[in-house]
Amino acid sequence: MVLVVAAVLFFALPRGEFVGSRFSNKYHDLDCTWAKSMARENRIWFSDAADAEAADYLPCSECDPVESD
Repeated sequence: MVLVVAAVLFFALPRGEFVGSRFSNKYHDLDCTWAKSMARENRIWFSDAADAEAADYLPCSECDPVESD
């Protein structure tokens, strides 16, 4: 039962097109190396680049998330 509840909670977590960390000011594509290395509990999700930039996040210079829109 606990495993089912954990799975439901995991898939119900908010997600978006881009992800940032609570501890940086960069946002990334989901397939970026930096995004993949972030601890899940530190992730902040953005629906689009404008959403991330409105929160004072800058695009990652490696994955260049603005160009992949």
